[in-house]
Amino acid sequence: MKNIKKVCQTCKKEFYIYPCEEKEGRGKYCSHECYWQSYKTRPKSGQIRKCLVCGKTFYAIPANIKNGNSKYCSHECFGLGTRTRKRVMRKCLNCGRQFEVVSTAIGRRACKYCSLECRNEYYRKDKTFKGENCRFWKGGITPLARAIRRSSSYRQWRKAIFARDNFTCVLCGRRGGRLEADHYPVAFASILAKSNVKSLEEAINFHEFWNTDNGRTLCFDCHRLTRRKQEVMSEETKNRCWEDMENNFESLRPEVVVMRAREASKEATPLQRSREEQE
Repeated sequence: MKNIKKVCQTCKKEFYIYPCEEKEGRGKYCSHECYWQSYKTRPKSGQIRKCLVCGKTFYAIPANIKNGNSKYCSHECFGLGTRTRKRVMRKCLNCGRQFEVVSTAIGRRACKYCSLECRNEYYRKDKTFKGENCRFWKGGITPLARAIRRSSSYRQWRKAIFARDNFTCVLCGRRGGRLEADHYPVAFASILAKSNVKSLEEAINFHEFWNTDNGRTLCFDCHRLTRRKQEVMSEETKNRCWEDMENNFESLRPEVVVMRAREASKEATPLQRSREEQE
């Protein structure tokens, strides 16, 4: 199939195209430069508009005119123009502070809170967004222990434990990294079993869960080792250990445990002593 001879509409230069290109309506220009030169000189179908802010005239393309957006000549004028919209004073439902909103935004959103913090705080306090009234409610299938650990009171307790221990594991002395807060000497499961708590509200009001003296900072590895030791022990041994821990609460504080661990690490092992005696 032979190529078709064409003449450029801009520079009048002869060039060849494929027959398939002619079917697609191409072959009017020999290059991109000739196409853009012709595009710049062709008559414009838009309109000349006047900026509502600075009064400067500018060219508006038909698409923007159809959408009703050709009112300002630049982004700066758009910002100045939108600031002059009518504003309405509203009162925050959470803190009661007065704040301004654009009148056109009242129909699109509620405009009941002055900030996201106030909105989230109001949702946490208002019971109309909790339990069965929440749109994500699934019948209370979340276990109580998991609900307590996910609560805001538990997060505050963890932060207090980390800050007291200077974000350092009380067993190995590692600072930072993946830290976990451990209920110690009285375990979280023991407190939950003895308290007979049935709901999250009762657990939040129960002081023993949030006692900072009954907590220590552990890294992930040390916490995993303590869990393994607890699983190996029998129930009688566990109960006896918990009773001893409760009786000797002051001697088992995290600061005392760290001090004893450091003193034990300084002492020489029997193998080291025998080597010193032989030398």
